[in-house]
Amino acid sequence: MNLTLIVTLAIVAVAFLLLVSGLRIVHEHERGAVFRFGRYARLDGPGLRLILPLRFERMVRVDARTGLTDLPAQELTTADQTTVRVTASMHSQVLNPQLALTKVADYRDAIVQIAQTALRSVISRVTLNLLLSNRTFVNETVQRIVDDEVEPWGVKVLLLEVKEVQVATPAQAPADTGAQSSAVVVLPVLLEIQAKLARTNGAASALESGSAAPADSSLPPMPST
Repeated sequence: MNLTLIVTLAIVAVAFLLLVSGLRIVHEHERGAVFRFGRYARLDGPGLRLILPLRFERMVRVDARTGLTDLPAQELTTADQTTVRVTASMHSQVLNPQLALTKVADYRDAIVQIAQTALRSVISRVTLNLLLSNRTFVNETVQRIVDDEVEPWGVKVLLLEVKEVQVATPAQAPADTGAQSSAVVVLPVLLEIQAKLARTNGAASALESGSAAPADSSLPPMPST
């Protein structure tokens, strides 16, 4: 076989392999952020896309759908010092993949951390009655706080909802009641003991005063000069 033909076929095969290695499929619900030499280059939409092979370009796919995230359960304290266990969920969507990938290391984990902090802050400022009766107010307040915080990252928080609020089991309530009852019983006893001691000290003082007066009257008068 002619050497020139062999070289041509080899070049065509290598070019074909390079072309295939640069093909990327972006699904309808995804957006492909392309980085060239580590720098953000462009955003590719759905379809068959081509990037430079050999790591000259790299594509990072970002889910553009609304995502549901369950926040880990937290034990929080309300404004009236009631401990509650709160579980919540959050609906968010990436509006700007460039900002979501370049402004924060892991936008998903960062949003969860901010949502937990905001939820803890808001619940610490409301009473248990308000938390149970007007949960919509708490949801909207936390949602606005989180949305404002993550807006520079190109992420939109659409909804944040407190799903369940469990009041801490009153295991300490009987102990507290017993302590209060003990205090109620012990306090009168202490007061009675203090009264007896006061009466005893008063009697002792009167006795000393009475015994001192006769001793003074029995002394002979001083002779006059």
